[in-house]
Amino acid sequence: MGHKFLDEVTITLSNVAETPLAYPNVHRGTRRAMIRRFPFGIYFQIEKATIIVVAVMHGSRNPHRWKSRT
Repeated sequence: MGHKFLDEVTITLSNVAETPLAYPNVHRGTRRAMIRRFPFGIYFQIEKATIIVVAVMHGSRNPHRWKSRT
């Protein structure tokens, strides 16, 4: 199961790298990409030509928890 999760995270990160603006802005420049088949989201920011991953969080976690990292 761990390999499937890692594969989905890798695919999602690849998609984010290709089209980062396609994902919704959820808080002050932080965007979220949902991982297929798993209830996790990848929270990221765009800085110049770099994608900065702020958090990878389970959907049941408090959504405000990652905000302290930005």
